[in-house]
Order: sequence, then structure tokens, then C-alpha cells
Amino acid sequence: MILCWKKFAGKFLSPVIAAAMVFTGSGVLVLAQDLDPTSDPNVQPYAGTPLSGYRLVWSDEFNSNAVDTNKWNFRTGVRFWSVQQSQNNAVSNGLYYILLKKETVGTNQYTAGGIITKKLFRYGYYETRMKVPPGRGWHTSFWMMKQTIATNDTAQVELDALENDSIRPTSYGINNHRWLPSPTYSWGSKTVITPSLNADFHVIGCEYTTTAVKYFFDGVLEQTVATSNFAPADVNIWLTSIAGPLGGTTNVDDSELPSTAQYDYARFFVLGPTGRVSIVSPAGGVTLADSNQILRVTANVSTSDTNYPPAVTWLEISGPGDVTFANVTNTDTTAKFSAPGSYVLQCQCVVLNNTNVAPVTVAVNVPLTLALREGVNGYGEVCTFFWGDSVNWNSGARDEIIVGRWNNQPLRAVFSFDLSPLGANSIIQSATLDLWSDAVGAPNFPRCFYRVLLGP
Repeated sequence: MILCWKKFAGKFLSPVIAAAMVFTGSGVLVLAQDLDPTSDPNVQPYAGTPLSGYRLVWSDEFNSNAVDTNKWNFRTGVRFWSVQQSQNNAVSNGLYYILLKKETVGTNQYTAGGIITKKLFRYGYYETRMKVPPGRGWHTSFWMMKQTIATNDTAQVELDALENDSIRPTSYGINNHRWLPSPTYSWGSKTVITPSLNADFHVIGCEYTTTAVKYFFDGVLEQTVATSNFAPADVNIWLTSIAGPLGGTTNVDDSELPSTAQYDYARFFVLGPTGRVSIVSPAGGVTLADSNQILRVTANVSTSDTNYPPAVTWLEISGPGDVTFANVTNTDTTAKFSAPGSYVLQCQCVVLNNTNVAPVTVAVNVPLTLALREGVNGYGEVCTFFWGDSVNWNSGARDEIIVGRWNNQPLRAVFSFDLSPLGANSIIQSATLDLWSDAVGAPNFPRCFYRVLLGP
């Protein structure tokens, strides 16, 4: 560890404090304790989620034996039919549990729990993996809102990534609320139909940016709403479950109690520095005459933050043989192919844990077969029809027509084919021309003769 003095907010911090801080490429200050030590620091949003460029900056994997009170406050107090208590929260076996019970506290007959992050967040991606309790009566949620409003706060928003009423285990609600400034406003509500939310865990995600809020279920985008209806606002993360008359619920199913709402993890990501990569040569792919030919491959790479240089790697994605690169980490290198065939190469650019790629195709001694139809210079038919019937034509040979040249005089080119798909410098190894006659349509001409009058 290297200790150094850092200046932050106009003050110099001691070496001990500075060593516990990380300044990200996006300007976000991350304290070392923000990341759960059991988290994979390179973890990405749930597989298949259509997002890129994010990196983990805060997490709780719930791998300890109790709620981490350095990260979480307990939700307490009465809400609808239940009293939320700190003792109704537990962590074990890699899960956080909200303990739902039938017990009388004051005038309420049920108790529950819930936790709220101490840390405030704003723009980024929020994710949890969770399972709701069985039986009716419980409103379980993953949502974001600032818990404590100061007198000088001018904005407060609520982002409901999942609100499930356990009376309906195969659906949940998405919603958005503006609590400040007045007037209050709700928009973007949607009911999402799902598999049973109490039979298995599911991943819930929410991306909050300057322009939109996007909601995801198991990696699938379910709802997008514009942020134009509210001012930028900080939020806490809430993991909660309460008993209440919501979603058509009239009472709690006591036969399912005690029960739990369960959460596997809570994570927050921010956009980090990203890289860009493009193929310079061979642009658009290339065909090599044989496998002994060495191909020069070059790529252009860049990074959005010069503090994080891109790492380059050349890879063979597919092909019938092996590809040997002179230097796999150089943007300008050579490739040699062990066998003929079609290959796909890829240049990979990694900045932190963000990866971008650019592919290129290479054909090594692979003959190209084209089926051409006559269709240039105004001819667009599948075939060209000939009809010649004059004793004065073709030296008196009736019913024949010459294609090409006759007595060194040019004739109209009846056949003309577009060969541009072959590419530049292609060598035509062989060609065939099919001629046929229509005996039904032309009964007097049942046969078709093909003669090469001049050279190929």
C-alpha cells in the first residue's frame, strides 16, 4: 500500500484516511467499506440486461451473520397492519430475511422489518435478487427514495422497482412518484406479469440516469419513463415488507405465518470509463490466397478517460484451424492461419471491467461460388429469350443467333452479368452457362446448341 496526502473539498486528508478512498473515473468517491469484501469487484448487472459500461461501487452480499449496521438503518414504526421492528431482520446462509410474524404489538397484530441504506445514491444502476413471501397480506418492495428530508431539500422522488402484493404472486407493480416539489405527481405505473415470485428468486433492476428511469425483470426491460417530471434527487435503497390492505387484500393469511421476504444481495453500479475499438485493416474482411500468407491486422482503440488506458487483445472467435498472432496485445500485428477456411477474428478493448469488441472476417483459400442471373443493362429476367428466323441471318442458318462477335463486328451483348460480388483481384477458376429450350412454348425448337465462337 502506498500512502499519500490527498486534497479533497479544500482540505488535506491524512494518509490513513486517504488510503481508504478510491476516486473513480466518473468522479465518484467510493469508500473501501462501500464494497462488500465478498463481492466480485468485476461483477456486472444481471446477465442479459441490455446495459454496458457499469462497474460496482456499493454492495451487500449478505454473507455475514447479521445486518451490517454500518450500511443499513432499520425501518421501524407502524405501517398499515404491521409494526416494523429491528429484531425482525436477520442475515444467514447468504440471505437477508425480513421476518413476518403474527404477534401483537400495541394495537397491531403483525410484525415485520425492513432496512434502508445509510448512504445516498443518485444516477446509476440498482439491483437486487429477491423472493416474496407466500400467502396474502404482505406488500414487499425494492424501491428507492430519500428517507430523511431536510428543510432545504427541494426535490424528493420515489422509484418503485418492485411492489408485490402477496395475494397476487405472479405480478408486481412499477411506479414513480414526485413528492417534492409540490404538487405531488405519480406516473409511469405498470403491472408486470411474471412467474411465481414466491416460488423462486428473481432479479430486479433499476437504471436511473439524467434522462430516464428504466426498470428490468430478470434482465428484460419492462418500463422506461422520462425524468422530465422531477428534479434530480438523491435516494436511499429500501428493502421492505409490510402487512396492509393493498392490491385488494382484506386480511393476512395467518396459516402461512411465520414467513419471510428474502433478498440475496443489494448492489449499486455507476458508469465507468469506457473504451472504443474499430478495425482499420482489413476493413470489411479479406480473402487470402493460401494459408502460408501472413495477414497484417490493425485496430484503432481509445478510452474515455486517459487515466485508464485500454488493454488490447486479439482473439480467434471461430475458424477451422489455429490463428497465431505475432503480438496479441498490440493494435498493429500479424496473423497466420494453420488451415484453409473461413475465420472470424476479434480485437478486444478493455477499460477497467468494461469490454468493447470489433470483429473481422478472413477467408483463407476458400473458393467462392456465385449463382448469377442475367440482369444488367436493362435485362432483369431470370432468363433471356432468343428468336431468330431469317434466311439472311447467320450465313443462311435459320433459327440461330450469335452471341458475341461475328466477322470481327460487334453484336449486342445479350448476356451480361454483374461480377462485383467476387471482389477485387479475384481469380475465376471455372464458370458454367446453362442454356435450355422451352419445348412447350416453342415446339419448333426442341433443342438448344451452345458453341463458343471466340475465346473464353
